[in-house]
Parts: sequence; C-alpha cells; structure tokens
Amino acid sequence: FRANPSPGDLFFVSAYPPAGQLYLSAFKRAEWPKGAVEQSLDLAFPRGVVVRGKVTAEGSNQPIAGALVLFLSHSRADADSNRGTGRAETAADGSFELAVPPHAGHLAVRAPSDDYVLREIGNRELSQGQPGGKRLYSHSFIACDPKPGGTGLEVHVALRRAVTVSGRIVGPDDQPVQ
Repeated sequence: FRANPSPGDLFFVSAYPPAGQLYLSAFKRAEWPKGAVEQSLDLAFPRGVVVRGKVTAEGSNQPIAGALVLFLSHSRADADSNRGTGRAETAADGSFELAVPPHAGHLAVRAPSDDYVLREIGNRELSQGQPGGKRLYSHSFIACDPKPGGTGLEVHVALRRAVTVSGRIVGPDDQPVQ
C-alpha cells in the first residue's frame, strides 16, 4: 500500500482482510521521524479461529437475514490492537462466518430491525468476564472461548420476537395524564 498522510508525527494504520478470509485485522502505530520523506511499514494479518453459525427467530426457526454478528474480546491486548471486533452479516439463510481471536469473548447479535427483544450485559462482563459495569444492549450475547489451533466453533443464536403493547395512562379520575 502507499499513503500520503497529512502533516504530523504519529499515525495509526489499520488493514482489514477481504470478506470471507479467516484472518484478523492488523493495526500499527507509526511515528514519523522529523525530516523523513518516506517511511516503510509492514502489516501482517494474524490467523483467526472460525466461528460459524445461524441466527433464527426463537420458536419458528425462521432465518434472520441481515443481522450483525460482532465478536467482543475479553482481552485488553485485543482492545488495544483493534483485534476484538470481528464482524459478519447473516446471509439470506441466517448463516454467518467470521474470524475471531483465539480466546474468550462474547458474540453480540443485532437484528436488522427492532422487532426482537433487547438483552443487556454489563461492560465489565464483556471486557473482563466479570459481572457489573455500564449496561450495554443487543438482541443477544453469547459467551464463547475459541481455542488456538482448534476446529472453530458452531453457534446457533435464537432471537426472541418482541410484541407491541399499547395502552393509555390515566389518573385516578380516569382522565388521560398529560
């Protein structure tokens, strides 16, 4: 690759593998020495562990196309290197495949619409595997721990359909409350 950065003395370079490749993104910090006209920087994609699966509607087993599946790593090193964010979108049959780092984390699944029940999890659970912290929401959170050199993981995610509840709010006099 070749880039012509704006003036500065510190840069961050990110590279993402092509869709369908089972590698993790690469990220590097580069300092630009004063007076340098050119600089060389190499990035290498680390191999990931495959997570495959299917996202369906609970009860009907109907596939959910267009859902976003993210891997959120428990590793601080991944957060610092931008590697904890493997992502995929489900196909028409609800299937997905993505590369993730070889250690504990969570899959977060977000349906393409708000027709499903949101789940909550604390950010300490996501970052440290411990309960508590600021609440985060998605349609599903699945704990997983892919192992290096393993055959990968197969995950089935069933999202619960939401129902709309309507009504009115009235006071003791049976009049609508403003």
